[in-house]
Amino acid sequence: MQLPGTTAMKNKLAYLFSAAVTGVSLYIYLYYSHFESPPGLPANLTGFSITVLISIFSIISMLVFNRFLDHIISWKQHFVIRFGVSVLTGMIICMVFVLLAGGGFLTIAEEISYAALLDLYSNEFVKLLILLFFVILVFQVAYFSFYSYHQYAVVQLGKVTDRRVQLKLKFEALKSQLSPHFLFNSLNTISSLIYRDPDAAEEFIRRLAITYQYVISTNKDQLVKVENEVEFIKSYYHLLKVRFENALNLEINIPANVMTSSIPPLTLQILIENAVKHNQIDKSHPLNIYIGSIDNTYLRVTNTKGEAPAQVKSFNVGLDNIKKQYAFYTTDLIKIEDNGKFTVQLPVIKNLNPI
Repeated sequence: MQLPGTTAMKNKLAYLFSAAVTGVSLYIYLYYSHFESPPGLPANLTGFSITVLISIFSIISMLVFNRFLDHIISWKQHFVIRFGVSVLTGMIICMVFVLLAGGGFLTIAEEISYAALLDLYSNEFVKLLILLFFVILVFQVAYFSFYSYHQYAVVQLGKVTDRRVQLKLKFEALKSQLSPHFLFNSLNTISSLIYRDPDAAEEFIRRLAITYQYVISTNKDQLVKVENEVEFIKSYYHLLKVRFENALNLEINIPANVMTSSIPPLTLQILIENAVKHNQIDKSHPLNIYIGSIDNTYLRVTNTKGEAPAQVKSFNVGLDNIKKQYAFYTTDLIKIEDNGKFTVQLPVIKNLNPI
């Protein structure tokens, strides 16, 4: 039996000990109320033992039934109903054990019928009902407190775990963007431009600075606006354009309402980088990339396909990274089409809160 709490065994012992103490206390009170003297231990050892067993079996039964109710009646959505049902069922469970075990013991000890027993102890029976009601109220409050704390702890732990996964995914994307290979190509391009075309070299350096500034500034962001990502892509595309010239073309046509939606940082950059990485690009093998949308519900990134460079192997690392990041924000799946062209459809994220 799993209890609501992070230390299940301690909670079990606490519940059982509290139930036994409460049961014995009620037994002493009711005995004193009827006989006007406290029960002696040797003479009432059997009564004490039966009371402890009734208390333990009652608490175990209530805990099991409460766990069952947790799955069919939500505390959050139907608190009053959930609490009321718990108290009612607790009363029924306790009275069933009291009447069966306690009543059975007394009928044998007193050698009387159930009817005569209820008549003889009618006042104590009413007192027991009232006391049990308040005891079960306290129990349900305690159970709800443990349950709420457990749920809160689970949610917080889930958030921490998700955040660690997100940071790992961002780190992988960051490593891809700041790879030595990319930086080496950029520095080579600057070196070739400095004497040949100083203005172009200055523009290239400015765009390179914008690219790295975006990567650093969004490092801690979970989501960014699509319009911000697009502005970053324009600078990133400029760096690639200088390198590949007319062999690389990018067209962006995204509606204004999609521009205001959200996207994980560097998502478009990873898709463009994958297209460049996995296709041979030259005058005879141009690469065309199109970024648009479908019915304002999906961003679509499509690129033409050519021969793959011999030294490059695809492990779908970039796509897996994107899929894992999107899983935090939407249940809609990323769609991939690989036929004459390679297309990735990204669900439009309207809500900034993770699911």
